[in-house]
This record gives sequence, C-alpha cells and structure tokens, in this order.
Amino acid sequence: MTRLYPLCVASAIFAMTTPLAADQVAEACQQLASAEVIFVGRVSGAPISRRVSGEDDIEKARVMKEAAERELEAFTALKMPPEIGGGRHKDLTVRMLKATDEYNRARAMHPPPVDIPVTPLLVETPFRGVTTNELFMWNRGQPALDPGKSYLFYARRTMGLLAPDIVDADYPKDVEAAEADLQFLREALASNDGTTVRGSLTFQDPDDRMRRTPMPGVVLRVSLDGQRYESSTGPDGTFLITGVPPGMLRIEPVLPDHLTLPPQSNGGMSKGGCLEVHMRATFNGRIRGRVLLDSGEPLRGVVDLVSHGHARHVPDSTASTNDRGEFAFAAVPPGEYLLGINAARQPSQHAPYAPTYFPGTTDKSQATPVVIGHGTEHSEIEWVVNARLREGSIEVTLDSHGQPQKEMGVCVTMFDANGRNTGGVGYERSSAEPVIVKIVEGVRYRLVAWARTSSGFAESEIFDIIGAPGRQVVKLAVASTSEKAMGTPCPSAHSKKPFSP
Repeated sequence: MTRLYPLCVASAIFAMTTPLAADQVAEACQQLASAEVIFVGRVSGAPISRRVSGEDDIEKARVMKEAAERELEAFTALKMPPEIGGGRHKDLTVRMLKATDEYNRARAMHPPPVDIPVTPLLVETPFRGVTTNELFMWNRGQPALDPGKSYLFYARRTMGLLAPDIVDADYPKDVEAAEADLQFLREALASNDGTTVRGSLTFQDPDDRMRRTPMPGVVLRVSLDGQRYESSTGPDGTFLITGVPPGMLRIEPVLPDHLTLPPQSNGGMSKGGCLEVHMRATFNGRIRGRVLLDSGEPLRGVVDLVSHGHARHVPDSTASTNDRGEFAFAAVPPGEYLLGINAARQPSQHAPYAPTYFPGTTDKSQATPVVIGHGTEHSEIEWVVNARLREGSIEVTLDSHGQPQKEMGVCVTMFDANGRNTGGVGYERSSAEPVIVKIVEGVRYRLVAWARTSSGFAESEIFDIIGAPGRQVVKLAVASTSEKAMGTPCPSAHSKKPFSP
C-alpha cells in the first residue's frame, strides 16, 4: 500500500490494528463512494406515513414574483424619463425576471404532495452527511429491521431539499457483520486522510477478452494536478494508494514498447472516499497511413480496420482522417487486417464511395492484408479511392385516405449486399410538403412512412428500393392505424443502433 504526500512518496499505510484484505477494501470503497449518508443507527419506533410536499416553497416563490411584478408596474406607471429612471427600471426588471425564474423552478422541482412510508431511526454514530439525531428510512422493500439491533446504513437523500431527513437505504448491515466496513470508515473518514485509490493492471488476452493476466512489479507514474509520484503494482497486479489529496488523478503504467493501454479510464477526480482504477494492457500494434481521392485531394472520412482470418477484438476499429487524409490505429492485436473505406458500413450521403480496400481495389479478394505482430508498427500506407457513387433522392408522400396529417415522417433502414441491417435514420416534417430522403446508388433501402392524423397514429406498408441517381417519387399507402401514438416513430433516428421497421 502506498500513501501519497505532497512532493514525496512514502511507503506507509493506514494505522489499522488489523489490515483489511483486498476484497474487504474493495467492498468498503465501493460503498463509501456511492453513499451520500453513512451512519450507525437503530429503529426507534413503528413505521409511519410521512407527507412530502413543496407547496410552501411554491407559495413563497409566488408571493415574491407577484411583489416584484407590482413594484415594476408601479414604477413604470410613473413614466419617468429614461435619463432619470432608466437604471431603476432596469434593476426592477431584472429582479422581476429572477423572481419569475425562481417561481418556475420551484413549480418544476416540487411534485404534488405525496405520502410515503418511512421508519424512524435513532442515529448512534454518524460518519457522513448526518447533522441530526433522528432520520427516517424510506420503506422500499428492505428486509424488516430488528429494533434490538444496530445497523450500518449506506444511504442516499433521494427526496433532496423537500425532505432532507428522509434517506433511502437499500441493504442495512448488522454491525456485527460490518466490522471491516466500520474499521475502514473510522480510518478513512474520521482521520480525513484523503482519497483511497484501489486498482489493478492486467494483460487482456487478444484471443479471449475475459482472460486477464495480472502484471506484477510494473512502475506506475502517478500525476496529481501537475505533481508527480511513483508507485508500483504488487505480486497480484493490484495497487492501493492512500492519503491522496483532492485533485485530478492520472495513473500511467510504464509498459514495454510492445504493450499499451487502449482508450480507457486510467484515473479520475480525487475528492475523498474511494476511487477505483482498473487498467487493461494489450499489444501495441500500430498502423498509420493516408487516403487520397482520385482528384489528389485528401479524403475526409472514416477508415475501417477489418479482421482477416481471425476474430480478435480491436479496441477501436475505426479511425477518422484529418484534413490531410491521414489516419492512425493503435493497440492492434497480432494478426492480419484489411484497411478499407466503407468496409464495415454502407455508403452514405456523407461517404458516397463503394467499399474500397488497400491498396486501392473494390475487389476484397485483391486486397493486401496488413500483418501485425507483437507491437509491429506500419507507416506510410497510402491508397487512392476513386469509385465515387452517384447520389440521388426519394420524394416520399403518404396517402392517409383524405385525413389531414399533423406530422409526417419516414423511417429509413439500410441493408448491405448480404441483407444485413446496417443502420437507420429518421426524417420528419410538419408541413404539407413531401419528405425528401437522401440516397446513394446501389444501396438497398427500406422505407416506412408514418403520420399523426385526427384518427391517431398511421403507419404505411413496407417499401424496399435500390438507390439510383436522380429523384424518384414514392407514394405509400396507410397499412395500419392506432388510436394512440406509439411513442417515437423511428426508435433509432437519433441513435447509433440499427432498427428494422
């Protein structure tokens, strides 16, 4: 265990009578980090019903708003010249606007009065967030508590300012079974010794993502708001750093050249309590290159990295090109890979190019694989994309049998050559104009139109079409109508997940 002090690193630990095991520290840290209120207490009475209401706050805000409005109205009625009363009028207007905002905020935040079942608790030992001798536990299906026993509560204030003395505790612990937690809490909170950072460093097998091997004895470079320290992993690949003062913490393991950390969390904000940092190293295969258009201009788009002959996971299998058409991949496991444009997606309005593979072929069988070893780096890879596809559009209308359409839209799903769903997008309009769907030639699209009419939510038949240049006109007929709208017409219109109407 390492303890951080400003400007130095010392090998020290909490002054615990009996050191806690790693799993005990982990559980205590997790509970401490997630709890807003921590205390030891016991049941002090029978369950009761407690009314929670924000009506008083709303009424107070309403009175302030109306008073500000009356004062502004009275001053405005004086009709004073701007050079004399302009400043006062501005101050009163600002005051009225602030009072109105506060009234609207109070109305929005405070729900109607509600009765909730609670159990009164007597606080015996406060640890965090407790300023009174009595609290009330919100009864939400927890096991019944024995009035003759004391319990350790990890809780949250879900009712906030409406009822700060009502806490939500999922699973109170009998103090007889919570000795490790209490030991940790007394040291971590009573001594105010900063944040406890628990973590691990493992190697992730590229053939089995669930298999992780501990990495012992690795030097860790710890950065805390510009100050630097050093620690190291233990025999089991774990580390524990105590006494970390508040600040932004970053941990960088000193790895051999053939290993790296793929994009992942390797730190966090130290603000008391506990922080867990678990890092997974992998092979550091690297690929850098450049993609050009046949005009000589750099391609601005996305490059795909496709596994070739294996199914190893790549932490990031896409890379965006910069304004010079340059791209880079890192943390690539050993194996053969194909580089391509639209190799893992359909051509689109933003990337109207047929799948093109390095070194510049649309025939996948003619593509040249890039071979990656343990930490291999390939650079200066360059190829030209020249198979630009023509673009077009589809003008879509919906025949709703004479019923006026309040809204109308089209759900569009794209499919690859093997008939697999590759994603979708939604188009909407509120006027009487047709919906214009942008397409690329050769891509298969599935269209479903919808509208909100006086009879409810109307949906069209399914219509499949192959993209072609120019404008195509499609009129779809209503296939079904429900009396109630079915929620978001295109579930994935603003999502990366594909949908199929």
